[in-house]
Amino acid sequence: MRKLSKKDSSHAVIAFVVCTVAGLVISRYIAVNTWISAMLSAVIMIVMTCIMLSLFRSPMRQVLYEKKADGYSSQWEQLAVKYTYLMCLCIALFPVSCFAVSGWILAPAIIYTAVCSVSFVWQTGAILMREIND
Repeated sequence: MRKLSKKDSSHAVIAFVVCTVAGLVISRYIAVNTWISAMLSAVIMIVMTCIMLSLFRSPMRQVLYEKKADGYSSQWEQLAVKYTYLMCLCIALFPVSCFAVSGWILAPAIIYTAVCSVSFVWQTGAILMREIND
């Protein structure tokens, strides 16, 4: 499995900085509980796994293998790398939520994980809609 492309890595860094600033601002006004982050991680992991399993079992997988993506050998590889990155984020959110003393650490992590998961679902939907309409 490869790592994120340069373009996706730069987008991830920009999103991390923006989410960190937003999380620090929000954490002053909203109390974040650790169970929220654990529940969010579990839900995200379940939804992403269902998406990838559905694609893996469908004939769309072969179409995604044949299509080229920027920075990746195929669109399937692009989705698989982003899925792996998102799963690592969700798994890393569990220890952060357990050892976070205050919400100022937890809020940016929750926001960043949510932004990455929404981005993954959005991009997956865009790829599938483009392939279905072709």
